[in-house]
Amino acid sequence: MGLLRHAGNLPAGLYPGRSERVKLTDGMWERATTVIAGRYRLERRVGEGGMAEVYLAHDELLDRPVAVKVLRQALAQDRALRERFVREAQAAARLDHPHIVGVYDLGEWGGRPFLVMEWVEGPTLASLIRERGPLPVPLACELGAQIASALAYAHGRGLIHRDIKPHNILLKAEGGRWEAKLADFGLAKVLSATSLTLTQEVFGTPQYVAPEVVRGERVTPAADLYSLGVALFEMLTGQTPFAGESPAEVAFKHLSASPPPPSKFNPQVPPSLDRLVLGLLAKNPAERPQRAGEVVTALEAFARLDQVPTARLGSRRRTAGPVVGYRPRTPTASRRRLGLMPLIVVFLLALAALLVAAGLFVMVRGVPAEPAAVTGSPPAPGPTPEPTPRPPATVTVPSVIGMTPEDARVRLESRDLKLQVAGQAHSSTVPEGRILRQQPEAGASVAPSSTVSVTVSLGPELVVVPRVVEWAYDEAEQALEKLGLDVEKREEFALQTPPGVVMRQEPAPGTRVLPGTKVTLVVSRGLPRVQVPNVVGERLAEAMRRLEEAGLKIKWPPTEQGRADNIPPEVLNRVCVGCVLSTDPPAGREVNLGTEVKIAVRKD
Repeated sequence: MGLLRHAGNLPAGLYPGRSERVKLTDGMWERATTVIAGRYRLERRVGEGGMAEVYLAHDELLDRPVAVKVLRQALAQDRALRERFVREAQAAARLDHPHIVGVYDLGEWGGRPFLVMEWVEGPTLASLIRERGPLPVPLACELGAQIASALAYAHGRGLIHRDIKPHNILLKAEGGRWEAKLADFGLAKVLSATSLTLTQEVFGTPQYVAPEVVRGERVTPAADLYSLGVALFEMLTGQTPFAGESPAEVAFKHLSASPPPPSKFNPQVPPSLDRLVLGLLAKNPAERPQRAGEVVTALEAFARLDQVPTARLGSRRRTAGPVVGYRPRTPTASRRRLGLMPLIVVFLLALAALLVAAGLFVMVRGVPAEPAAVTGSPPAPGPTPEPTPRPPATVTVPSVIGMTPEDARVRLESRDLKLQVAGQAHSSTVPEGRILRQQPEAGASVAPSSTVSVTVSLGPELVVVPRVVEWAYDEAEQALEKLGLDVEKREEFALQTPPGVVMRQEPAPGTRVLPGTKVTLVVSRGLPRVQVPNVVGERLAEAMRRLEEAGLKIKWPPTEQGRADNIPPEVLNRVCVGCVLSTDPPAGREVNLGTEVKIAVRKD
């Protein structure tokens, strides 16, 4: 993948043939419009954290978007950290998995190492949870299984992530479903080699850290599984299991407090899924699932199967029960059928004996003669008993939300139900091609062969950003807000654009974005304002120099005034001949840059 095209061992520390002398500080990269490493043109900064800044860039060699991640200046000064950064990046570049963000290149620019990675167009898992709260149980389990499969792949190659959290999980709409991509593999391991101060700076919030990490013990793949358990808890409930007034309080809870089951906050979570999540959150690493592959198997069962999995995967203290099973319809039905079988056989034998005896009696006694007629009316027949009505059979409608219509049809037909696609609708949370709504809802009782109508998601309803450059800001803001876009105003001085007029916009016109996307408008403040300096009493040449340095123009020639011009004596007494008597506008007044100033000079 060309990882070492820009990397090696600098004479000064890291990379050969790269003796950059320019030092770019944090926040300067987005102002450096050059192409870095002769290949990657920075377009805009898309994120930043305590450790690094991330930019969207264009690979001009391969003509594709990429993400460029550069270490912060404070971290880049540590030689040991920089060398380890290279080693970890090389290891991460060897990971080739559909649910891991790929690393393409490594280099240094302006004295700071940078990584070039796969650009993933889509939200983070954190933003998805923040937008809609708890995710549907099948979707949460599907995404969790994808991340667990990425961990199983990396752990099998000796790499531990150490920073699993929704912010590091990117989502990409692929084939009508969300695909999770795990980012920043190995970078958290790099940070553990830095000083305590830097570790605290880049550590961030401790909601996802395993207890053994808090205790400073040796970190194993089980720490990643603990963090995955926290992320899975958050997907199911919309919140992390522990909260506190300070990071120290949250870390202490990881050490001592028992996490609540997710079903406490989301009743849709079945008990067996509770057990899986709590098993991942076990304080002792030995009591968690020992391999990420076990977690993949269990979560895929929850995401894809109609039956409720009864997985006992979780705490190693639970040894009873199968690894993955399914709840039988009635817990003891088969045993009850086996217990009744002898009684049924005895009953049938007795009935057969009675029938044989009745037949022998008729053969011996003969058929009785027809009774003689009797006087009087025959007894009135009694009322015919009404047959007892059998209750109609019903079927419980399963949930098909989040499934493709093909998968939903299979699930419904297994319950003797039919599927009807009633329509389509846009959704910012349900991927395109997945079922958004169903009627009747899950859990309803209906007659067999009933039809379940569903609405299929068209995915997010994208908005085309219009061109509003050279518009008045108020008109541009109104037009963008009508399209459901958020507007951010940033003002800059301009020499030619009138005040209040839009000079630039981002994203560019024609870009297709989600409703609610922020559009930044750079609006002219007009000419900069400057203050007229006080040059009274100064020689003409010095006064002109100071006025020009302030960005003002000089009206030439200057006027001359003397004693005959009614100049107050106190002014004449402190101003020499040839020096400035006054300016117009006067000293101290705020005017536009480039304003013309008239100068009066004493002539006698």
